Amino acid sequence: MNFFEDIGVFYKQFDSNKREPRRDYVAKLLAFIGKPPKAIIAEHGRQFAHFLKHQNLQFSICTEAAWQQLTECFSLRAFPEWKSYEQLQAWQPFKRTFNLPAGKKFKSNVFYYPKDVPSVHPTQKPVALLTDLIVSVIGTTQCDAAWFKVR
Repeated sequence: MNFFEDIGVFYKQFDSNKREPRRDYVAKLLAFIGKPPKAIIAEHGRQFAHFLKHQNLQFSICTEAAWQQLTECFSLRAFPEWKSYEQLQAWQPFKRTFNLPAGKKFKSNVFYYPKDVPSVHPTQKPVALLTDLIVSVIGTTQCDAAWFKVR
């Protein structure tokens, strides 16, 4: 019988559901410019690639220097919804949060929880452990697992 177990905690690095509102902003920006992303990247370099290709999985904002270059080359200040680089950076609705326990400076990476009795399965984790690890926000996906066997 094991007295300890390793638990891996993972998160999606990229916005696979494409809910990032800055994607819509870039689509409007491209409509204002009047050129496809491929043409802009061919003319000015790849520093805009992950930003202008807003439908790709690896969407991210460009550097401040690249944003300044894009703004100057295409006169983006005339775009009615133009935002400064600081505004673009601050506009992050999907920030990850890490909640520390009240009065603590850090959270230990070693947890101790007694086993739930009666246990249904030998590898069943204590409910208190899962409650501690998973903090729900209404309307978000907490666990996207669909592997089970029906007999």
